[in-house]
Amino acid sequence: MEPEARGVGVVFQDYALFPHLTTAQNVGFGLERTGREERRARVARVLDLVGLTDFADRYPHELSGGQQQRVAVARALAPAPSLILLDEPFSNLDADLRAQMRDEVEKILRATGTTAILVTHDQEEAFVFADQVGVLHGGRLAQIGAPEVIYHNPATPFVAEFVGAADFLPGLVTAEGVVTEIGVFANPNGRAAGARVSVMIRPDDVTFVPRPGRRCRDRPPLLPRLGKSLLSRPTLGPPRPLLAALVRGLPERSPGAAPGAGAARRHVSRVTGWRIQTFGST
Repeated sequence: MEPEARGVGVVFQDYALFPHLTTAQNVGFGLERTGREERRARVARVLDLVGLTDFADRYPHELSGGQQQRVAVARALAPAPSLILLDEPFSNLDADLRAQMRDEVEKILRATGTTAILVTHDQEEAFVFADQVGVLHGGRLAQIGAPEVIYHNPATPFVAEFVGAADFLPGLVTAEGVVTEIGVFANPNGRAAGARVSVMIRPDDVTFVPRPGRRCRDRPPLLPRLGKSLLSRPTLGPPRPLLAALVRGLPERSPGAAPGAGAARRHVSRVTGWRIQTFGST
């Protein structure tokens, strides 16, 4: 089958706009087999959809990066394809514009009911954009599922380690649960007693609980403050870091105080809120 007959639109990483054609001519490039009036009407509808009606007569060099991207999306949508392939379309944009254009493209695709495959190395982008996320490993599809399933219930150790921050603790399955160096956990995967497993822990599933009336002597190293949050890396005895835990809801520090000073005075008596996933050890 000829490429133009496959019903697949492509948005390239570098947009691949024709520099000698206007916005309207770029969008209508794949419509040469349609009648003149139909072609003009379809170009007008698509330009209106992406908010570029007023830029129809401009050339690519007269457009911003975000506008060029919308032209590329409009050109792919104009022939009404069954599928659109987005090949890292946001990688050339700065962080703020990338987030804005990601949201706009998603709204356009949902408004038109167009199925899309997004190729990206940005995990946040994949999780925000997609209804279904596929993780490739060694040229094979390691897992496909909803973003929350991929994150909280990874199918393989590779997916667990690749997607998001995680730490892995050795564990032994017993009748009481999974025994690790930091305590006994439930056995959510129904592993047989006696099996040696690795326990996955996500930092966002960890809550630090301060012990009233106690001061912290062994302060965990504190990483840079992130607005209202702080990153902390507790340890399980040298030199075993547990994980980088995101501590939320910290009190404001007084002017001139060291970053994280207020949090460092808290004595952590226990850690709660674990959500774990176990994997068989070889």
